[in-house]
Amino acid sequence: MVDGDVRRPNGYAGVVSGHLRIEARNQEGVVVAATNANWGEFKNRRLRLAYFRAELSAGDASSIAEISVTPITEGNH
Repeated sequence: MVDGDVRRPNGYAGVVSGHLRIEARNQEGVVVAATNANWGEFKNRRLRLAYFRAELSAGDASSIAEISVTPITEGNH
């Protein structure tokens, strides 16, 4: 399981369309598991965080050396 918070950079409240691309790599840099995850709604202007959670299905979890989380929004497909 991978989970965490997404922080928005401005005072925007509401829905931000997009998702997160989560990839797990082994020591050689080869992707051994990948998934997409949606983030929740940013509730108001003061709370600049939205929560996400995803499951990575890797055959051998001990082979994972690095996990990257990349935001994919309408502007950066």
